[in-house]
Amino acid sequence: MLGAALSFGLAAVLLGAPAASAKFSVFPTTLEARAKPGTVASGVFNVRMEGESARRFVVGAQDLVPQPDGSLAVARQSGSPFSASRWVSLTPSRFPGLPSRVQPVEYAVRVPPRAEPGDHLASLTVTRLPRGGASTTVPAQAVSVRLRLRVAGRIERSARVAALDAPRIAAGNPVSVVAEVVNTGNVRLDFDRAASGLLTILDGSEREARLSFAGTVYPGQRRPFELSWDQAPLFGDFHAVATVDAGNGKRVRDSASILVLPWRQIGALLLIALAAIVLLVGRSRRLYP
Repeated sequence: MLGAALSFGLAAVLLGAPAASAKFSVFPTTLEARAKPGTVASGVFNVRMEGESARRFVVGAQDLVPQPDGSLAVARQSGSPFSASRWVSLTPSRFPGLPSRVQPVEYAVRVPPRAEPGDHLASLTVTRLPRGGASTTVPAQAVSVRLRLRVAGRIERSARVAALDAPRIAAGNPVSVVAEVVNTGNVRLDFDRAASGLLTILDGSEREARLSFAGTVYPGQRRPFELSWDQAPLFGDFHAVATVDAGNGKRVRDSASILVLPWRQIGALLLIALAAIVLLVGRSRRLYP
């Protein structure tokens, strides 16, 4: 049995009503555990209730999925190879809400013998049921404890640039370039620490714009990083370059060409010229029928 270290941030989810109206909370808000395949990691978190009425609470394990901004959202169990939600059991799974008390909840993570080494995520979600039970139309409220489990084994740090979306021809400011990064390893990419990533727009060897990647990408997950170039010139040939180092010293990159061309202005001038030609032709026909 392995103890859990208390180290991450809160992952709170609301199922309907705003969190500010909830009269219950969880602590610690994050858990970190380590285990070998075929063993069990366990620990305790607490639910604090203040002025609660006699409502029912349920506790369950769910997935955590990435959002475009890098945050994590609670979702149903999906069977993802890097999710730990199906390995978790919780005791008690139900309990009554009574005024001003703390309810301990024990969790046990039974790691399969052939579990993939590396980082696995789960949400331990506490839901307060509305009056009358879960079948009513009144929305429930929930808060989530984020659990990260590191399964022992060979650690692989790797990533790739899955896509580099840059306009082949841009009409001017702003020019938007999006690099989508995929974590192909088995531990998280932490761009605030060991990993590094950079998206740049180059004019030859000169750097015109840049974006340093920040945040975290978990195994098997992908995240877009967007660079908005607000000072693009009216005309020029440039290159967008995305570079990622997963923390293993090996850089992967992708690039794309961008031609900045004021085609809107050119189109407007052509329309004006065409209109002028039509007027001249019409006038000449009236003068010389």
